[in-house]
Amino acid sequence: MAEETADDLLTLADALADAVRLHALQLHADADDSVAVMSAVNAVTDAVRKYADACFTATRWGNPFAVRKEEEDPAPEKSPKGKKSTTVTVEAKYRIGVRDLRAARNLLARRGAPGDPCLSEVSDSPVDVVTALFLDDGWNPSTYDQSVIELIDEEWSCKPQR
Repeated sequence: MAEETADDLLTLADALADAVRLHALQLHADADDSVAVMSAVNAVTDAVRKYADACFTATRWGNPFAVRKEEEDPAPEKSPKGKKSTTVTVEAKYRIGVRDLRAARNLLARRGAPGDPCLSEVSDSPVDVVTALFLDDGWNPSTYDQSVIELIDEEWSCKPQR
């Protein structure tokens, strides 16, 4: 990684730390001021996105903030007929615009089973609706009506696991 790239990452890390501090200060000062709290939340979200994007662009490493499940190393599976298998890691990142939340909820309702109790648990948050669509259909956002769910951009990588 070039020195200037390292400096860029350090600058973005400092900006992220500042955004988190401001968020904490706002919550301490007045957690009931929803406009100020959401402004601080948006600043943290923006700083996280910029830092994660820069990490990927500079190093091809995925989002350092992604939640990873800690799992025990499973016993290696035997490949059929003695063939060696290779484990591949696929990382994908999408930026999605929810342009019409009502239409997105309707899309989710049409895809679900009639009387599906899980649909009633999905809030009116765009994050919850997109998450429910992701879990429901295996996720191919380019197939959605772009006036409802807009695919802004996507990045992905595929590497052998080490």
